[in-house]
Amino acid sequence: MKDTEKRGRLSSFFKSFSDKIQGKEAPKKIDTSKMSDDDFCELVIKELGGFENLILVDSCITRLRIEVKETEKINSEKIEALGSEGIIKVGENRLQIIFGDKAALIEKHYNKIKKDIEERLHHHSK
Repeated sequence: MKDTEKRGRLSSFFKSFSDKIQGKEAPKKIDTSKMSDDDFCELVIKELGGFENLILVDSCITRLRIEVKETEKINSEKIEALGSEGIIKVGENRLQIIFGDKAALIEKHYNKIKKDIEERLHHHSK
C-alpha cells in the first residue's frame, strides 16, 4: 500500500471519527433502490463534477478510481449519500471512491458515454 493511500485512509477514518465526536451526522442516504442503473450512474457522474470534469474512470473490485480536472467540483456529501463508503485522495487530482459492487457498473456506464461521444465526433468529422 502506498503512503498516499495510507494517508488517505487514515484521513477518511479520522474525519469520520471526528465528525461523530463533534455530533455531525453522516449525510442522509439517497434511496437508489428504485433507480435504474443508468440513472444511478448518471447521478454519480453529475456529483463528480459532470462528464467534462472526468479525465479517467477505472474500477478495481470495490473501488472507483478516477482522475478529475478539478476536485473542487466533486460533491463528496452527495457521493457518500449515494452509497459510497469513503473517498480516498491518492494524488493531486486522483481519487478512489469505495462503491462496492457498483464501481464496475459506474465505470462501464462512463465508458459507454465516452465511446458514444467519440463515435459521434468521428462521424461528424467525415
